[in-house]
Amino acid sequence: MQDNVTQAAENTDREIWREREGDYYADSIHVTQQGGIGINCGGHVIQMPVQDWHRLASTTAQTGAVQKLVEALESIKEATSAEDDAGENYRWDDREGALDFAYATANRALAAHRESQP
Repeated sequence: MQDNVTQAAENTDREIWREREGDYYADSIHVTQQGGIGINCGGHVIQMPVQDWHRLASTTAQTGAVQKLVEALESIKEATSAEDDAGENYRWDDREGALDFAYATANRALAAHRESQP
């Protein structure tokens, strides 16, 4: 017959940072026995191999740059649309002006992207 006594598990994780020393409920970062990194925020732990954390950080950094480029393209589309506000934004015979605007907008977005890169 099995008893109902719960056996405590040995914690093999090595803590490398805790927001408030000695506070068991504080946010923290630890390394697992298998070499993964665990991050505890608000009592919820996400644990992944180092490579996955790196991939996630790289993807997140690129998301901001992609958003800036999308905004630049939206600006170009709006300003050069032959359909929206045709009289204000676009003249069918002003191809050079539209291209100048597109170049300038893309150039600003790309410069901002380059500055954000390490």
